[in-house]
Amino acid sequence: MASSLRKVRSGTGNDRPRAVATGEAKEQKGSAMSKELARPLDTLSLTLRSPKMQQWLDKQVHASLNRNATQLINIALQAASQNEMLAKCTPGSILANLCLCAQIGLVPNTALGHAYLVPFNNRRQIDRQWVTVTEAQLVIGYKGYVKLVFDAAELVVQAQPVYVGDEFDYDLAAFPPVRHHRPGQHPRTDDKLLYAWCHLKTRGGQVFGEVMTRAEIERRRDSSKGYLDFDGKPKKNSPWVAHPAEMWRKTAVRHALKLAPAGNDERLERALSAEDESRDNPADIIDMSDAPQEVRDADRQVIESGAPGPSLDPAEAERIRCEFATCDTLKALDEVAGKLPKHIRDEMAKDYLTHSARVRGGR
Repeated sequence: MASSLRKVRSGTGNDRPRAVATGEAKEQKGSAMSKELARPLDTLSLTLRSPKMQQWLDKQVHASLNRNATQLINIALQAASQNEMLAKCTPGSILANLCLCAQIGLVPNTALGHAYLVPFNNRRQIDRQWVTVTEAQLVIGYKGYVKLVFDAAELVVQAQPVYVGDEFDYDLAAFPPVRHHRPGQHPRTDDKLLYAWCHLKTRGGQVFGEVMTRAEIERRRDSSKGYLDFDGKPKKNSPWVAHPAEMWRKTAVRHALKLAPAGNDERLERALSAEDESRDNPADIIDMSDAPQEVRDADRQVIESGAPGPSLDPAEAERIRCEFATCDTLKALDEVAGKLPKHIRDEMAKDYLTHSARVRGGR
């Protein structure tokens, strides 16, 4: 069998009143921001802390979690108090993902780094109108998979990213495939990532492993609902953007699990399937049919309070306006508009008509 041995090579007096006024302004701004955050946080807290909600969530908690519903809800609310966007998520999406945490035995948003509740903007059609809805999604971290794999089959996980400048030899025909990996002295920045590898060692000493190239990992990244926004652009708060190296390690672990005897552990299978399923609607990963009605009422309240709401980033809208302004013909204007997704064209229709009139008038 042909060997695929490779080695990575290095690449390339009057001040006092002003200070007091400034301090007061900052205090007023901070107070305004606190009030802005308090309103959605209060709605979220009242919904999740209701007795019916806690009783329903308690039924979902796996015995290995060592947490009850009240503790899970408090952890989620603590995370929301530190993240304004998470506080604005629909209560139903947070509850669905807390339920998933309860089922697989991972506690989200702790220093252990096992899993995270991450807010994302998704498109929803409400009363025949498309609006932007902020929803929470559970992202299982690399360390979370390490715990699940060890609990399932006592497999010891070793996974690392490889950067330009590292000494790295591997042979896919060998077991394990990685022969040598020594970090180089070059800066290990995200744009220098080249490979990710993972070895899984069984209790009997057998080692299974996998090496993934940049192209392979980026194909999986680009197909992830947690990476691309509804307009086809990377989400600013996606873990793929914030922590790419950790996501590379996690991807290598998931890929290597296909080769290793991980057993039939229900929690590991649930975690893998939940991330493989479509995340267009976070509630799809959990059967919420028997959840209390008040969670659906709260979702509706949160959505209506923000509807129709801005669904386009102001900076992106300004960029499109600048492109419209540079167009001297209707054909050029139509070409710019034609490249935009339909929902963005609809939002920019007023600006399009303004510049269309400008072009026709020869101004």
